[in-house]
Amino acid sequence: MSPDKSAIVGAVPGFKSVFEAHSFSGRGAMQSYGAGLGLCALILKGRFETLDLSALSGSRFAEGKTVSEALVI
Repeated sequence: MSPDKSAIVGAVPGFKSVFEAHSFSGRGAMQSYGAGLGLCALILKGRFETLDLSALSGSRFAEGKTVSEALVI
């Protein structure tokens, strides 16, 4: 689980072709389709398109940004 109990989805900082999608805190089944669509666009086109998942980047912790979610399972 991530420090803010929210998913981590996106490119791994410092690596050109490494991507991640994990730490869904029990909501993976609900969020997996959207995370997959967003990550697919990021990998193929270099940017999020339909779903902007940039707030879930793993780099948010180094930047001091967290994602607040009240419905943690």
